[in-house]
Amino acid sequence: MYLLREFKQMAHSKIKNPAIIFELLLRRLTSDTINGKENSPALEVIREFFNKNTVLGKEYELYQILTRNKFSSETKANILLEQILSSRRTLNEKQLKKEKYGVIKKLREVYNIEEFFSTKLDLYKVYASIYKLFETTATDSPATVLKEKFTILENCISPKVSDVEKNDTIMESFEKENKDVRLLAYKFLVDKFNKKYSSQLDVNQKRLLKEYIYTISNTNTLTEYVRSIVPGIQKELLSEMHITTDKVTQIKLQETISMLDKLKVARTVKDENILSLLRYYDLLKEIKEVNHGKNN
Repeated sequence: MYLLREFKQMAHSKIKNPAIIFELLLRRLTSDTINGKENSPALEVIREFFNKNTVLGKEYELYQILTRNKFSSETKANILLEQILSSRRTLNEKQLKKEKYGVIKKLREVYNIEEFFSTKLDLYKVYASIYKLFETTATDSPATVLKEKFTILENCISPKVSDVEKNDTIMESFEKENKDVRLLAYKFLVDKFNKKYSSQLDVNQKRLLKEYIYTISNTNTLTEYVRSIVPGIQKELLSEMHITTDKVTQIKLQETISMLDKLKVARTVKDENILSLLRYYDLLKEIKEVNHGKNN
């Protein structure tokens, strides 16, 4: 008589997931920086628990390798996944659990833990799958393990693009990289960032970024805010267009005003929409500076 082995379902704990904790800390740090807040608690937690000497920092690095690298084939992606799982098994589990307990304890001291983890993240599903694989045991369901692997591999595989699409893809990748570099700058160069960047952001751009950070978990509120500011941007651009004497600039401004119409009826607001609005505000500042110079 054979005994059937009972498998358990794999569980995810977001408060123990280093990738989720780190990304949420960066968002907090972004908010503190924009508000000119010194000695951000988020920066303190990052420096203490996510440095190169902590096991938690090393585990987080494995998450980053899995989510940042893209491959053209499933075979290559699978090789990376297996290498990462192998590296994960070499980490000191006892020390890792101690550091996770420590970071959670610290978060509870400086934040409302429920509110802290309420923010939605684009890669939440992938982060959860990586966590489950890292925590897998012999009693976990093989079917569930396979499901989580598929989720990770799908994220690692980039769709093939034609030569015509390559330039657009490169630009999209550059924008994403720019965002990541900006976020990492808060970790290492927050003071310099404040001095260098806060002077370049005008009131409208700061307000937009604040709304983005505060309402990231409420897409309806963010969408409503974006819809509310678009008419004002269009009105100012139109006003400057009438002052501008350069015909080419007038045409470009008219095109920009027309492009903004899409945001007035957008159902959801994405990261690229926020980036576009920041650029529109920059364009408006540049045009005003040119027109103001001419008028003087």
